Amino acid sequence: MRATAARRTGRLGLTGLRDFKNIRDDAFATADGRFETDDRNDDHNDAFRHAYWNALMTKKYGAEWTEKYTYAHEAIPGNNPEREAMDLHNNEVGRRIAREHPDAGEEELADLVEKAVRDGEMVVIPKGGGRLVFSDQVGPGGTGDPVLPAPEEDREAVSGWADSGGSGSGRRSGAGSGS
Repeated sequence: MRATAARRTGRLGLTGLRDFKNIRDDAFATADGRFETDDRNDDHNDAFRHAYWNALMTKKYGAEWTEKYTYAHEAIPGNNPEREAMDLHNNEVGRRIAREHPDAGEEELADLVEKAVRDGEMVVIPKGGGRLVFSDQVGPGGTGDPVLPAPEEDREAVSGWADSGGSGSGRRSGAGSGS
């Protein structure tokens, strides 16, 4: 955890830190219950977990605090840029869902986040691809291993891309190539 993120959690006090840890643990457990995973990285489980974690924190601490905390949290030295971009995007989707549904309980938030993953509002990293793709463009078995592709590799070679009908441009905004 970066020093900035640590300072933010340090202001929560002991009870607040316990609540903060419980939110994190709930995000992991709920993600594991909804999306099977081999290692919890770069896949649909990871996308769900980040968005749900942000949705829960937004309900508890507010969107502004959550955004500042998660930006500091994701700025890990040596973090793979694709992973960081994926997490930042999916974090924002979770905050947006919580803002749009202020009266939603935890189960409803989890359902809304799961729908966002299945509908392609999230991004994941395709196996061996290194590029971000929308979560409905690649199956759960086609994600992970954020190794940058060889320069001669094209999109058709990325697992699941050829069957998806393209990148989804025009269907969504605010995601894609790491922006």
